[in-house]
Amino acid sequence: GAARRLSMSAMAASRALTHLEAELGVRLVHRTTRSLSPTSDGDVFLPHAQALLEDKSNALADLFPEGTHLSGRLRITASAGFGRKIVAPMLTRFMQQHPALQVDLLATDEQV
Repeated sequence: GAARRLSMSAMAASRALTHLEAELGVRLVHRTTRSLSPTSDGDVFLPHAQALLEDKSNALADLFPEGTHLSGRLRITASAGFGRKIVAPMLTRFMQQHPALQVDLLATDEQV
């Protein structure tokens, strides 16, 4: 569910969580094949993480007043080869420049 809300794959979300746990040196989430639940360290860390995200959002709002930055959802459909070789490599930097923008890329050779 968190991966969907962040417009990322479940694998990417899991990898990001694993990197965060490695950086902190603690386990934040108990993982089973059917569920995830916070550890006691995860419960302690959660309000701090929420505060960090709120601070980031506030800083971006101060830096880019309403209407001066891109936000919302951008949907891109491209052929598989073009999407993979041209569009996807450009997206990382583009998304870093526009953190309030969510990008959905559909790379397919099927008729859409």
